[in-house]
Amino acid sequence: MQRSLKSIIFLMPLMLIFQGCSYLDAVLREKESKEIMGTKAYYDNKCLVAEECAGISGKVRLPIDDKSNTLAVVVVLEDGNETRAIDAEVIDFSPQNDEKVSYFFFDLPVGTYTLYILKTDNGSNDFQNRELIVLEKEMGSVTTKDLQAYQNAIILDDAHVSSRREVAKFPYSLKEINERLAVAIKSPKGSFDKNVSLDDSVFSHHMAMEGLYYPESFKRKTKPFYRLVPEYKDGTIPLILVHGMGGTPRDWKFMLEHIDMEHFTPYAVYYPSGEDFSKLAALFNEWILSDRIFENAPRVIVAHSYGGVIVREAFNLTRSQNDSLFISLASPFGGDEKASKGVKNAPYVLPAWRSIADDGDFINNLYRNVLSPYEQYELIFTYNNHGDGPSGDGHIPLKKQLRSEAYNEAESLRGFDEDHMSVVNSKEAAEYINALLLQFVKEHPKK
Repeated sequence: MQRSLKSIIFLMPLMLIFQGCSYLDAVLREKESKEIMGTKAYYDNKCLVAEECAGISGKVRLPIDDKSNTLAVVVVLEDGNETRAIDAEVIDFSPQNDEKVSYFFFDLPVGTYTLYILKTDNGSNDFQNRELIVLEKEMGSVTTKDLQAYQNAIILDDAHVSSRREVAKFPYSLKEINERLAVAIKSPKGSFDKNVSLDDSVFSHHMAMEGLYYPESFKRKTKPFYRLVPEYKDGTIPLILVHGMGGTPRDWKFMLEHIDMEHFTPYAVYYPSGEDFSKLAALFNEWILSDRIFENAPRVIVAHSYGGVIVREAFNLTRSQNDSLFISLASPFGGDEKASKGVKNAPYVLPAWRSIADDGDFINNLYRNVLSPYEQYELIFTYNNHGDGPSGDGHIPLKKQLRSEAYNEAESLRGFDEDHMSVVNSKEAAEYINALLLQFVKEHPKK
């Protein structure tokens, strides 16, 4: 009893930051998940606890002249007793060079699955009420090893399909996932939203908290990438913005209004920030750094807070030989001491806490690989703590922002008299970032 009381008292600062009621709900969900593990209810309510699931993602390619623009990807659980569909996404396609491409993302617990790529028998988008035709399928498993650190993101090989090809009729009912499918039909994944506004409710603080505590629900309501202009501007450089823990793409609104966008097309990554960072980093690497989306082109990545930590881990993985500029703002490359104590004492530990713990494996291994000659890094730190606490920005101590490895690999360092959040609304910081971007443009003229 005494230890539990001490744990709760210690965790109060973390709970205040990350909303105490949501945290207590996470504790209850972990207990419920353990009680139903392996049952039908477990798979129907999969990923009540994020760390019980591996991230599965893949790229689907269609011929450029294929008339289909929307397909479905359905996950079927192969359990030997009650084989059935347990999840689905509807994906839209966008032209990319000489073909059309789309992407799917699932979180799945330990089990054996078959992923089906489907079309309707009449080519419509009504996947709930039509006969479904199989275009492609692939079988695989999620094992306990896949849930370990640095192993919990599974990237499947590209699927080349054609809506003119038919393998067989889809043999399973979608009755149990009709509600999920209805949501997917209204908001298909795989393409960049057009005319998206940063004032949209999908970028609200409420949704950010959902990303901390309910990653599966968050992923159903959002897309992993948003293009922040109606169309891609030919010949421009992708500018990819990555928010921090508890943040959303809305955090970049001021910055976007004060940066010269003539030479850039802006994109925002949107991710559940309570998720395990190694899983997120693997996805970031595949979709941002390895040319799967931004093929054969230089790119700029600007990341705030813990977003910078995830991006730095992504640079440890397989990389492109196209030039990248990485700019971090107030990123805690040295980890978080409070998270370390929370990992030791909390009744339930958010996956992200293990990732940011300053004595954990993730942070200790963050600089295991050096940046390549194609990768330029610029470090921005913040130091206005409003006269309270240790030197830093009121949230991240300077010693965590200026970890020696980060300091040494940076082309330059620049500090701003801002706190942890005000830096993304700083005109001075925006002007400095703009200068870095324009220099990158000069070094990478249009082809």
